[in-house]
Amino acid sequence: MAEVRLENVCKSFGDVKAVDNISLHVKDGEFIVLLGPSGCGKTTTLRCVAGLEHVDEGKIFIDERDVTNLPPAQRGLSMVFQSYAVFPHMTVFDNIAFGLKLRKASPDQIKERVKEVASLVQIEDLIDRYPYQLSGGQRQRVALARALAVEPKVLLLDEPLSNLDAALRLQMRAELKLLQKKSKVTTLYVTHDQVEAMSMGDRIAIIRNGSLEQVDTPERVFNHPENTFVGNFIGSPPMNMLECDVVEGGSIAIGNFTYKLPESVVKAIRKTKTSRVILGIRPKNITITKEKRKNAFMAKIGVIEPIGEELVVNLTVDGKLLRVIASPSQDLRMGEKVWLTPDTRKIHIFDKKTGKNLL
Repeated sequence: MAEVRLENVCKSFGDVKAVDNISLHVKDGEFIVLLGPSGCGKTTTLRCVAGLEHVDEGKIFIDERDVTNLPPAQRGLSMVFQSYAVFPHMTVFDNIAFGLKLRKASPDQIKERVKEVASLVQIEDLIDRYPYQLSGGQRQRVALARALAVEPKVLLLDEPLSNLDAALRLQMRAELKLLQKKSKVTTLYVTHDQVEAMSMGDRIAIIRNGSLEQVDTPERVFNHPENTFVGNFIGSPPMNMLECDVVEGGSIAIGNFTYKLPESVVKAIRKTKTSRVILGIRPKNITITKEKRKNAFMAKIGVIEPIGEELVVNLTVDGKLLRVIASPSQDLRMGEKVWLTPDTRKIHIFDKKTGKNLL
């Protein structure tokens, strides 16, 4: 197994900077997810690690060896693509054995290794079939088995589940995570799906416009986002962001209402000497009541979306959209005015100018 280290890696395509000074340390055996919106540079970063793209600046190390200028075949890694890229004219056995044959392994070694990885990904009864005889999930398993057969130091996965239907994607997420823990191979996984990232990654590297915004555990990026982008990007529905004025007495103004902040939060705001902040609060951390409560502000209910055991209630506060998760047992109606009480223990305060979390 191996560590992977990126040091100030940059990659441009013409005037577009796809990877902008990224430094990242992936520990031995770790499952790291590169997460971000389409076009943010996550796949380009992965391709730089693979050697499929030549970096303009910076260095890449695998197991303390500088591989920045080495071709892909000499980096000791395997890559699984979104399109699977299995060979249609070969049986499952031959697809899995392809890399081993290139390395001139003996027939007995090939047979034993193919059997081992086919069992690992649960396709041992399919080895005589051709790809056209397989489902999408089975073809994806073949691609994974082929990648693992050569015992790579590092496994790179570029949105490998995006072509699968929702039910199969859910199943494969759990299987992939279990497979990675069994094989203990250092893994970099690219996705734009935050649910995949949160459920699979040991840590998540969130990328925007080619730059790293935060690298942390799923729990940390959800509960302690470093800036408004991370807070907004992680979570469904996303974190509510309300622009507020800082007023005297340790409060912020939300429309015509003032919201009293905890003293620890007030101290953090005073250090920055800012007069305008963004209040961040997740939909599950707001209580809706029809009666006015202490330290609450008024909102008007718009669309109500039933999602099984919960309601997503869309409201407007001073003309701004806000979402709250409520119980179906609550008697809420469109157009009704209600009172919202955020959980003061779960609020986030972001600097309006920089977007950084002040807490």
